[in-house]
Amino acid sequence: MDLHFRDAGLTHDDVSGIVKELRSAQSGGSQLRSFSVSYNPKIGDDGIKALLGALPLTVQELGMVACNLSDESGHALWQWAQQATGLRMMCVEGNLFSPAMRSKLLALGQRQTGPTVFS
Repeated sequence: MDLHFRDAGLTHDDVSGIVKELRSAQSGGSQLRSFSVSYNPKIGDDGIKALLGALPLTVQELGMVACNLSDESGHALWQWAQQATGLRMMCVEGNLFSPAMRSKLLALGQRQTGPTVFS
């Protein structure tokens, strides 16, 4: 299953409904392959962290392009990606990451089994 909410005008308030559906889909046995909230700059750091808390670690593709993510979100993303055994591609470019955070995220892709990271 793929869930793409690209440029959907999502806000932090919309995230709670998505989180609820993600958890429901997991308990129902659905497998999420690809997830994107790219181009939704109003989700905010707390919204991104809530989404990461609900995403299964088996997601293969993750898109969070141009979401105004700060290093706070970047750190949560980095922690999630460390455990995401199925992750093959992560697109997070166009955010507000510091050069150090961008390097940290890019380093995920340099591991032997790491995902391709666009930052």
